[in-house]
Amino acid sequence: MIQLSKDKLLVHNGHDNDNEKICDMWTYDLTNNTWTEINQKGDTPPGRNGHTLIRQKDFLIMFGGILEITKESEEIFVFHLPSSTWKQIDMNLSPHNLENFFKNIESQTSVGQMQIVVDPLVLQSGR
Repeated sequence: MIQLSKDKLLVHNGHDNDNEKICDMWTYDLTNNTWTEINQKGDTPPGRNGHTLIRQKDFLIMFGGILEITKESEEIFVFHLPSSTWKQIDMNLSPHNLENFFKNIESQTSVGQMQIVVDPLVLQSGR
């Protein structure tokens, strides 16, 4: 769960009635007591649990998690809140490039298009 504002929360992932992992995303408005499903686009990650999800400005960064009982993930996905777009990050990047990637997230604020510069790579999503 991520706090988006003083009166809005975001919930990601969970289980359905058959206890299968799902990858839905919802906001909950504390003031109006209402749920709204977010229509996710892009490289939507498969359902999982035990993952880490953090917010950095207009981005959510998801790392790892358990896909199946014996299958853990080390994937990184980035979600651009204004465009509701996911982008999977290439895990073959060197540690230097991953460090640059996270530094560049700090300065990104584009709306409608997620563009993250990873030296020497540019990852782009949305239009």
